[in-house]
Amino acid sequence: MYFYLIVKNTHIIFKMNEKKLKKGCREKEIGIDGTGIPNEINRECNSDSIYRRQNSNRFQCLGNSLSTNRPQENIGLPYPTHLFLRDFRRCLSESGTLDKNLVNSSGRNFGLVKNEVFDLLFGLGESFVSNMLRRLKNSNFYTIAEDDLFQIRDVLTNKPLDKSKHCIALIIKYEQKNELFIRRHRAEIWHHYNPGFKGRFFKNIDDPEKGYWFGFAGADIHASKRGDYQIAINLAFKDICHLYTFCEVFGLNSEKPKDFFDKDGNHICVLRFGCKSMIEDLYGHRFTSSKSKNKFVPDPIKKAVLRAKAEKGKVLDIWQTKSGRIALAWLYGYYDGDGLKASTAITCGSKEMLEEIKELFDIYYDVNGKDGNYYLTVGAHLMNKMQSTYDKGLPRKRRFWDERNDRHIIFKRSLERAEITLNDIRDLVNYLTIEKLTKKFKCSQNFLSSFLSKNGVFVPKKKIHMPDDKKQYFENKFLKV
Repeated sequence: MYFYLIVKNTHIIFKMNEKKLKKGCREKEIGIDGTGIPNEINRECNSDSIYRRQNSNRFQCLGNSLSTNRPQENIGLPYPTHLFLRDFRRCLSESGTLDKNLVNSSGRNFGLVKNEVFDLLFGLGESFVSNMLRRLKNSNFYTIAEDDLFQIRDVLTNKPLDKSKHCIALIIKYEQKNELFIRRHRAEIWHHYNPGFKGRFFKNIDDPEKGYWFGFAGADIHASKRGDYQIAINLAFKDICHLYTFCEVFGLNSEKPKDFFDKDGNHICVLRFGCKSMIEDLYGHRFTSSKSKNKFVPDPIKKAVLRAKAEKGKVLDIWQTKSGRIALAWLYGYYDGDGLKASTAITCGSKEMLEEIKELFDIYYDVNGKDGNYYLTVGAHLMNKMQSTYDKGLPRKRRFWDERNDRHIIFKRSLERAEITLNDIRDLVNYLTIEKLTKKFKCSQNFLSSFLSKNGVFVPKKKIHMPDDKKQYFENKFLKV
């Protein structure tokens, strides 16, 4: 028996055993009427890559609750534009500098500065307020552009009114509340096509979620500053759910991701949209779409690492500070975009960038590779910390990594740094107990015992006195561990 599940116009055929079908599911649960998915299918495939039809033209990812991103009465900006205009015009009307004839004396706009006066006062063009109020009827996410807000603030600063400080405070409140949604320029119209889209998501990288997607952008997002300012993400079809997660986080329409077969027969999914503000914010952080030209860690991440390291001595783990988690989330996003699934290695066309990552994050492993194909193993311990910063990473690569082998490598590197050889350790076990050695090497007894047994080091029960010359010799080495 065959069942067909339609995922974004692509037919996925699942072959199921008729006996399993009878045992495992009732008719309404197995998708016969198009409203459900069998448990066998759900287990066989990643639940984050299965979609089901909820009604005639909308899909939902079973692993995530994707919004449809269509304007609704109860959804809108944190500080709606029509409320800001009302508060701002009322504040202006209370200014003693303006003549009373410039204020509406009747109607629903009673007590507010007249529209045409507002336009002329701030030089925003004819019918600016009227046109904005008309557009607000069709969109709950319409915003005043950053350029216009700057112009209004500039006028209030150079030609101060009685209530200038109050008006500027309202502008600051409007910008802070709606930081993710405000357009840079009035001519931008992406909010018409994607109401609720967070076009200023990358303006400030100030939390782990932004850090993760900023890292993912550096690895897998192509952003063009030419022409129509297009952003494109191309992934293998098995990772299409990550595009739906992107849509959910950024407020994009969940029907935008498309899939197709390229000329080599590979099944590809792609997400394309235009947003000049987002591209300008990305390039403002030293972002580049070319992986070979990406030679530096972006400035916001460098600053986050330095802030985290400044907390050393105050906290037990600098990577658990807010700045540390932002930096780790960035590295996690970069790994999801350009990392190897079967290992903890990240790849890059630039050796310089990987060397900088190694230095910033204190990674023990070396950069390897040649001819533009370089990789850096971050290690199981750091990878597990990276994954703990954000829970919406790429499901295919998300797993817990065994840290036991990692600790052996780190321990060996510390021995190399202190120039302690295996013969030195064989000599030390004759003088010092395991308890004293663990304090010297800064490791656990179980780990040290495991290390000694794996390397064939015999530990005698009876200890002998250490000569003074050897005592001084080893003390100098222990200082470097």
